Amino acid sequence: MILKKTLQYSLYLVLFCVLLACSHQPKLEDTQLLNGYWEIEEVKKPNGQIVAFKFNENVDYIELENGEGFRQKTRPQFTGGYQSNGVQEAIKVLQQGDSLVLQYSTPQDSWQETLLQVAPEQFKVRNHQGIIYTYKKFEGYDYGEK
Repeated sequence: MILKKTLQYSLYLVLFCVLLACSHQPKLEDTQLLNGYWEIEEVKKPNGQIVAFKFNENVDYIELENGEGFRQKTRPQFTGGYQSNGVQEAIKVLQQGDSLVLQYSTPQDSWQETLLQVAPEQFKVRNHQGIIYTYKKFEGYDYGEK
């Protein structure tokens, strides 16, 4: 009976730790994980509608160092490499309360997105309209070749 209670409490403790680890807020040092090429995986609208993207012609290249950098739209080339659209969006990472905000700017506009999650293979942001964008690391196109 005591062993059963001990196992039960241990299971609750492990479950609690897993839930706590999954819900951590991104930290400034986590933003280094954003460096690289990313494609939109899905978009979740405020009404709950989810739009999944199976293929993207364009991918975002992000480069950040010490909370500042840029994002640039690129198009992967079949021959390798990437073609840029020539426009760099400046990025500043700002701490606002418990949240990290990505502040973008171009000569024509500025806007913000709240960084919700960041991991080596995926990140999520929410814009001012409540739309959540899920990005996944771009690994290139699979042309069915083996």
